[in-house]
Amino acid sequence: MTPSVSIYPLQDISSSIVSGMGFGLMHTVTLYGILLSYSTGDATLFSPRCEQMSAFTLAAWLSLAFNALHVLLMILAFDGYRRGSRLRIGLAGVLHLTAELLTLLNMAKGGCAVMIPVEFALVGVVGLLTRIVTRQPGYRSSLRDRDGLLKLFGAGRRRSDATDSKIIDSAPPP
Repeated sequence: MTPSVSIYPLQDISSSIVSGMGFGLMHTVTLYGILLSYSTGDATLFSPRCEQMSAFTLAAWLSLAFNALHVLLMILAFDGYRRGSRLRIGLAGVLHLTAELLTLLNMAKGGCAVMIPVEFALVGVVGLLTRIVTRQPGYRSSLRDRDGLLKLFGAGRRRSDATDSKIIDSAPPP
């Protein structure tokens, strides 16, 4: 195999999922990592504005929502960059700003009980939008074809000889 040939070329879907997960993880650590220092001991921590749930429960739900949102928005942004569409890139930014502004509901007394379902509703809307975008013609993804799916999940077996290296499907042809 020559070094210029790539068995696993980068595709938008795999690259954007990894990027979104990385960004989401760092977002969680940056915003909610300080809560770990308060988690030692027998008691729990409540906010005067959110008496319905502890600060740890609120942070866990928000972390889940924003991690999912970061993955979905990264898929949209990668597609926007690939197509050179400022509208799609801007949409990802506006949706992220909307999600962040929704956290201001937490400032009202009892607002956390409203904010969490609204954040997850936004994640659902962005998920539907992401599904529409990834189903469009021209979306660059190895998940579209059977060979790409085999490559992405490492299925099949490898045959390596001096002249060629390929992924060979272990299933019989249809």
